[in-house]
Amino acid sequence: MITCTNSIQNHYTDTARFKHADLGAFQTTVELLSDESIDYASFLQFVETEITTPSERGSLIRGLSRCNSIEAGPWNLVHTNSGTLEGRLASLILGTGAEVSLVSRFRDGITRLTARAPRSSTELGVHLGDIMQKVAEQIGGEGGGHDGAAGWSGKSDIVRAETAFISHLTQTKRMEK
Repeated sequence: MITCTNSIQNHYTDTARFKHADLGAFQTTVELLSDESIDYASFLQFVETEITTPSERGSLIRGLSRCNSIEAGPWNLVHTNSGTLEGRLASLILGTGAEVSLVSRFRDGITRLTARAPRSSTELGVHLGDIMQKVAEQIGGEGGGHDGAAGWSGKSDIVRAETAFISHLTQTKRMEK
């Protein structure tokens, strides 16, 4: 059963802490917050406090150590691969100043791509959900998401999947502010 708190948490994380939220996401969250039993400050503290185990920390550090920075057309892309915590790793990479981050994973015959972009990149034309849909149309699998957070998974070679993503990112025009 999904509670109000779960729904708010979903809105919060799906919109990258409301950085990519639209009016509808804010309106829904306000409606959910009208439930007086929810203490928003406590909720934020709970959501923002991610306990990282030593094993998770090691995985994140290994993923960061494998990062490569490339120019993909008009965009700076930092990409790596990881066996776990792809979303957290992709978000951490954005802290380095990357315009787009991509984390790849291959396990049990399935390749998964996880991408993130800061608001500054989405305002200039990046829409990762559209790119992941194009990857799915090109090589199969399933892809989609939001402008600043998206994923793709399918039975494809990891290099082929990464290449498809990079190709579509390269073709994304940078808009003028």
